[in-house]
Amino acid sequence: MEAWLARLRVLLEASQSMASSLSIDSVLETAQPVLGRMVSRTQHAVVCLEPARRRASEGMVNIDGTLERVIKGQSGLLEPGLLALPVLFEKRLRGVLVLTSDHGFDPLDQELLRILAYQLGGAFERARLYQQIIAAESQVVQASKMAAVGQLAAGVAHELNTPLGNILGYAQLIRAGLSEHPTLAGYADIVTAQSQR
Repeated sequence: MEAWLARLRVLLEASQSMASSLSIDSVLETAQPVLGRMVSRTQHAVVCLEPARRRASEGMVNIDGTLERVIKGQSGLLEPGLLALPVLFEKRLRGVLVLTSDHGFDPLDQELLRILAYQLGGAFERARLYQQIIAAESQVVQASKMAAVGQLAAGVAHELNTPLGNILGYAQLIRAGLSEHPTLAGYADIVTAQSQR
């Protein structure tokens, strides 16, 4: 009974820690040591599928074949000493929890690990949504900056066009009065042409 309570405490601590994690990597960093404390004498891996991340204990060998089996719908005790659990959120596969043990997994181990896999699904989704919010906020800030630059450019253009319009008007008036002075009229034509660019 004492061992059962100790494992439940570990699960509770892990759930609280994962609930406050805002990145997939921090969720994985939290889950990794918890697995070793919940079920001793195991090698384990926690894999997040979107975005692709994984953490594995020392000695955990290639798990890609096991991942494929879980993705195809197989889960639970796949063979003696190999437990693979889907990490789901709203029935969508978000990751995989893989454990190997020479001593097998009793029903209590399996149930606690299913609860952890369920908690991981929520933590992965929370972290994914938080990252989407951060990206959206960044886009909003970028759009705001671009709008401010556009307003600044419009203001500068207005400030330049007003005196240029006045210069153009006066150059045309001067040009009209200089018909008998071709050199001066040429200068007025240059001012007019440059004001219209």
